[in-house]
Amino acid sequence: NSLLAAILNAISGNKPLFKKMQDWLLTMRPVMSANPHSGAMQLEVEFKSEQQQRTSVKEALHLLDQYGPGVIALDEFQEIHSWDIEPSSIEGWLRSEIQGLKNLRFLFAGSQMHLMSEIFTSAKRPFYASTQSVVIGKIDETEYSSFIQKQFKNNSCKIGKDETHAILEWADGNTYNVQLLCNRVFSAAQKNVSLDIINQSILEIYEGSKLSFIALSNSMTKHQWRLLSAIAVEGKVFQPTAKEFISKYELGTSASVLRALEYLTERELVYQYSDNSERNYYEIYDIVLMRWLQKK
Repeated sequence: NSLLAAILNAISGNKPLFKKMQDWLLTMRPVMSANPHSGAMQLEVEFKSEQQQRTSVKEALHLLDQYGPGVIALDEFQEIHSWDIEPSSIEGWLRSEIQGLKNLRFLFAGSQMHLMSEIFTSAKRPFYASTQSVVIGKIDETEYSSFIQKQFKNNSCKIGKDETHAILEWADGNTYNVQLLCNRVFSAAQKNVSLDIINQSILEIYEGSKLSFIALSNSMTKHQWRLLSAIAVEGKVFQPTAKEFISKYELGTSASVLRALEYLTERELVYQYSDNSERNYYEIYDIVLMRWLQKK
């Protein structure tokens, strides 16, 4: 439903194609409406079976393919891992459909690198050796800083380079957390942003999250929480079973560290990433949680 609605909105300026797509969609008796905020079209089709869903997507793609070059971007593609259907069956079906298209290109994006890597680099998966991979790093701090200053200036508030650096450093360049902190800072500031305002805003964020973090700690064993705290303090951990790391934080044996690490990654509290040298490391996904643990 999301894909079909996105296609319909994207081609709204192409009247012949839009008419053809709309006529085709109407045969499935969708419930159509407009988003009251954005004006974008929304639709809901009650599919009777998984096969009907696949057939509908196939027909939509082939219809688009007839009208020349186009790009379809599927964000957070790794979410297929959480579906009830076996992920490889979806991947296999999708790849077979894509191979028959002449004019459409696909972008598969995702924030969980280890899951995306598993989909596209494992020889056991259907998408193996079918795509080119690009790791999108963090936004350059100079560009991000200029952007933040511009947004504050456009709303009659001044923020300096030292202040934007403090925000970006705390948020680790993570867009959600940059927005979270900037929103609080802007609300607290009058005409000028100071480091004191930023620090107070950070404390307010911690206070708002404290109860959920305490509940999180109560849901774990002491060993799992200790490993999570150790990863937070280190920021990035390249060798979680190294003697120095285990000894420094009193984490027990390498086997117990691996068991705790497996638990933390399964709960998606810790993710595995790769740096520019393709070295794997572990890092806490929730930046607020990481900073809170570092502060403790």
